Amino acid sequence: MNGWKENIVGYYTDFILRLQSDDSDSLDKFIFSRDTSFFYGKGLKGFYYNTYEDHYFKNEVKWYDWKEEMIALSAKYPDILFELTGVGEEYPDIWRYFFKAGKIQGGEAKISYPEYDPYNPGA
Repeated sequence: MNGWKENIVGYYTDFILRLQSDDSDSLDKFIFSRDTSFFYGKGLKGFYYNTYEDHYFKNEVKWYDWKEEMIALSAKYPDILFELTGVGEEYPDIWRYFFKAGKIQGGEAKISYPEYDPYNPGA
C-alpha cells in the first residue's frame, strides 16, 4: 500500500440543492414528478418544500456523476434554476454550480482571510 487513500471506499460530499423559478407551475411539475425520487435514490432524502421560503434537498452522500446528471435534469425542466452547493470531506473542497436549461456555470469557492491591521489590534 502506497498511502491511506487506497483504503477509502468512497468520497462523501454534503450536497445542498436549491430550486428557483418565477413559474410556480414549473416548480410544482418538478416537485410532484417522479424525478424527485431520483434524489432520494442518491441519498438526498430531506426534500423541504415551502412556497414562501425554500425548496431544497440536503444530505451527505457519494454522488460522482452529479454534473452530468444535473445538466440532463435541468434540460428536462428549463424554467427552473438548480443551484447545487457541495462541501467535500477534504478541505477546501467547497463549490457551487448553477444549472439552467441544460447549461452549467459556477466553480470552487475562493477563501480569503483579512490581513492584520497594526493600527487596530483590538478589533
